[in-house]
Amino acid sequence: MEIGFWGYWAKVLRVACKPAIDLAQAIIFAAIIVVGFLAYELPGLKMILEWLGWSEALSGWQVAAFILSAIVVVRLAFAPYWIYKEQESQIAALRSERARLSESGPFPFRDSQYKNSTSWRINVHNGGPATADNVRVKLCSITPRPKSWHPDCPYNVLAVGSAPDAGGSLINPNDSENYELVRGWKTESGELFFTNLDTRAGRPIQIERGERWTLSYELNATNAVHPLKFTMGVFIEGDDVKVVRG
Repeated sequence: MEIGFWGYWAKVLRVACKPAIDLAQAIIFAAIIVVGFLAYELPGLKMILEWLGWSEALSGWQVAAFILSAIVVVRLAFAPYWIYKEQESQIAALRSERARLSESGPFPFRDSQYKNSTSWRINVHNGGPATADNVRVKLCSITPRPKSWHPDCPYNVLAVGSAPDAGGSLINPNDSENYELVRGWKTESGELFFTNLDTRAGRPIQIERGERWTLSYELNATNAVHPLKFTMGVFIEGDDVKVVRG
């Protein structure tokens, strides 16, 4: 949240007036000791101080007033630096609780137990420093609308090997997990092509030759630095359902 110009200087004043002024006290008292010692050892300096009227100012209640005002001035000078260090620590703490996600792909996977079937996957990587919690990939939109289907986005994209009703994944720092964006296959007759985009109902969605869908996705986690958006193109090429980036 931005505090603005006057809010910032109000914070500087609050920090300057806080207790625990060890550094400021050290500087002020060291200066008093040094000046007092030099004034004692160097008569010329003592004469200068008397001429300036400082020798009288360093006596009685005026000493306390001088020290107090000097401490405030020194703390005002140091307050912006202390605020900077405080904010730097807060940012570092927030970053330590966040997960930095990235994705790559798509890449095809052909399982020998399925004839004429290709699974198109992405790899989601967590660069840390925290464990990514509740990682989800969602299909947000499809354009143009498929001829054989009226999608009701969003649809969950499943991690490879997970159940359809599984929740979000946990991905440890410097670890990754694969997600199946599209599984495409050709019927035994070779005339029809289908996909598994409807992860909610689980029914196959037909794609016709000449159709090209643009699929928009979002990758996110509860503690991700920020969500990632990406798009994929789906079409038929030869005897395969093909998926490409963009």
